[in-house]
Amino acid sequence: MVELNRPPEVVFPYLAEFNNLTDWDPSAVEVKSRSDGPLAVGTWYEVVSAFRGRNVDLRYEVTAYDPPRRIVLTGTSDSVGAVDEITFEPTEAGTRVTYVASFTFNNPVVRLIAPLVLRGAFNKLGREAAQGMRDAVERLPAGEAST
Repeated sequence: MVELNRPPEVVFPYLAEFNNLTDWDPSAVEVKSRSDGPLAVGTWYEVVSAFRGRNVDLRYEVTAYDPPRRIVLTGTSDSVGAVDEITFEPTEAGTRVTYVASFTFNNPVVRLIAPLVLRGAFNKLGREAAQGMRDAVERLPAGEAST
């Protein structure tokens, strides 16, 4: 959970647009939108993420879109599946963002050991992304959405 000092009307369009991911997520190496038109269910992206010294190519698709409250993106690759759910709640000071990323590993051995071996790496990545999110949103104009 991250508390941000901008309203959901500013925060949601910025964070929901995955083209901005490299601005705030240190694991995001490259993002390319592969859809035409406005952001909606079905919009998809090619994302290169770095994790533990390896680049992973993922295809992310928007599977739920409810501005300015919630977006869900589902990612797939040869080795992992991911579901990223981002919710936005208005607060007196701005917006509370809850970002939950769930991973499913295709390799059964990795699936068994991942909770034990990778927990620390995922927690570190989450802390770094939360700080990157705070820093990036602080740079946004207070009253208007920016992408």
